[in-house]
Amino acid sequence: MSVRQKGSIILVAGVVLISTVVFAKDKGDSGAAFLKLGAGARASALGEAYVGLADDVTAAYWNPAGLAQLEEKQACFMYLTPLSKVDNLAYNYLSLVIPNEETDVVGISVYYLDYGNMDEHIDADGIPDGRWGASDISVAYSRGKKIRDDLAIGGTFKAITTKIADKKANTVAVDVGVLYHTTKPGLNLGAVIRNFGLKIKYMKEGDKLPLALKGGLSYHLADIPLTLVCDVTLPNDNDTYFGCGGEYVVKEVLALRAGYKSGPQDEGSGLSAGFGLLIENVSQLTFEYAYQPYGELGNSHYVSLQRRF
Repeated sequence: MSVRQKGSIILVAGVVLISTVVFAKDKGDSGAAFLKLGAGARASALGEAYVGLADDVTAAYWNPAGLAQLEEKQACFMYLTPLSKVDNLAYNYLSLVIPNEETDVVGISVYYLDYGNMDEHIDADGIPDGRWGASDISVAYSRGKKIRDDLAIGGTFKAITTKIADKKANTVAVDVGVLYHTTKPGLNLGAVIRNFGLKIKYMKEGDKLPLALKGGLSYHLADIPLTLVCDVTLPNDNDTYFGCGGEYVVKEVLALRAGYKSGPQDEGSGLSAGFGLLIENVSQLTFEYAYQPYGELGNSHYVSLQRRF
């Protein structure tokens, strides 16, 4: 192992160590909550247990180390209507990843949440005298690289902007991940620290970002086309929770998925389900859908298109 590779591993270990100290003493609300909305319908259907799998374009979000597994260009667009009982919310995600060396893959992603427009003031006659809107956006650059045949590391740098009416707040953050292919065929282990960065500030007092330490595994059964996944998440703004799921592929055309996430309740806990369908008339284009409940706030419906080329 080269000095550079050893340095990369030390960097990942250092960020994880610092993060565990933060989690141990710093619970409470966080800002820029749209950073937790996910990417791609597949992972959402699997209970968001994707850190140990991360084998497609959406690895840029879930675990950038997984990008090192990709051997071809991939693109994904997702549209999400979060919280069906909350009007006007719309979330869009777009990502492109490109292998540029045998062991190196880079990607660009955009995440955008639109809250819609709302009445600013209403007079005694019930007539609004103005409208205002709110939105969140993040633009991210990701890179995944193999440092051994069985070990990959990755990182994502993201610029984040939130807007309410004519006020804006900006910050930056990074994700750092590792992915290990064990000696047992089909079994992978992964870990990632997400949203490690500066507070986002509108006024003098800022809000911390939704920092999360995640660890997970995936296991692809040898005799049947079934993949099982499980993740544990340690967030800085809530209690520890886990997710698990399974994907069964029918004749390499239809993928049936189901999952479960134990919490938090305001982030889509409970059962989830979905499917992926390879569109035969368009080579390597997959249509994906996922359903995730949000309790009294309604349900979320994820729709994404993914293309390999």
